[in-house]
Amino acid sequence: MTGVEVWLYGSAARGDSDELSDIDLLVVGEPGEETDLSKIAPADNISVSRYAWDEIDAMVGYGSLFLQHVKQEGRPLMEQQPPRLRRLLDQLPAYARADQELDSFSLVVTDVHDAAGGDYSPQFELAVLATAARHAAILGCYLIGEPHFGRSEPFRVLLPRLGFSAADIEDFQRLYRYRVSENLGEVIRVDGRDEVLTWVARVATLIARVRELPR
Repeated sequence: MTGVEVWLYGSAARGDSDELSDIDLLVVGEPGEETDLSKIAPADNISVSRYAWDEIDAMVGYGSLFLQHVKQEGRPLMEQQPPRLRRLLDQLPAYARADQELDSFSLVVTDVHDAAGGDYSPQFELAVLATAARHAAILGCYLIGEPHFGRSEPFRVLLPRLGFSAADIEDFQRLYRYRVSENLGEVIRVDGRDEVLTWVARVATLIARVRELPR
């Protein structure tokens, strides 16, 4: 289909994929337009983000952090002629929704705090906190002008700039294991409500420090 473009991004594009990595594909096209992605990668190893062209146009308007990611490290696997997404990425403005994104992270932390007072899964809630922490670190890296989008690199790059210790960096990287394990259906022992609430406070601190970075 000439209206469909497919871009590779993420660890496979960066060249640092491992046994836990998916092949991340961005597929852009109008509803009903399809392409056979099995020719590009094994079907059981693909993680696909699909957008229509009007959605991409709207995302370009606010400098979507996701599109910043694709612009920095993505590469096209299938393009229109002339290329359409490449042209849009070339005119991508600075990301304009940092405050809204930080608000959403804070809401996630509040939800986990509230969930810990009832019937809940500690591992699941830690996985949720890990996701919020990683995305806050990705946003922070972008704000300091050193964008990184990997699994652990954002913590390593950003946290020292925010006053966190080397031990903190290791802890946040270990926290993300809960996210990976949740995806794989593995169970990690959690020290109950106290561990969850400790991480609620630590992730809230990370978000607060990212919020202090200049826009």
